[in-house]
Amino acid sequence: MKKLPNCPHCGQKITYLEAWSLRKKSEHVCQSCERVSSASLKPAIYKIATGTICISFVISFIALIFVRNCTAWPIFFVAVPFILFYLIAPFFVTIEGAEADEELYPNDSSRILN
Repeated sequence: MKKLPNCPHCGQKITYLEAWSLRKKSEHVCQSCERVSSASLKPAIYKIATGTICISFVISFIALIFVRNCTAWPIFFVAVPFILFYLIAPFFVTIEGAEADEELYPNDSSRILN
């Protein structure tokens, strides 16, 4: 299994829940050094998401053909790939160190607060 990301500034390991919440955020503020880092997803997660959708379609198609009575089992089997996807998604988060705003915008006077 892949490892969870570390803070690029101080090296503190990011917890599973923090990584899970970073899936939808673009910035991460470290709890120990309080520095901002940019968070993103690895490109492989999109291939895994596509595979998850395809597997669920195949499972639902098989359930539609072979299951004659109405039971909840096909719904459970369709949901299993999505549950597994959400469990492994935090392992595909990357965190990169962001440079200081002064280095990114050296001549931008609109960023100075009065």
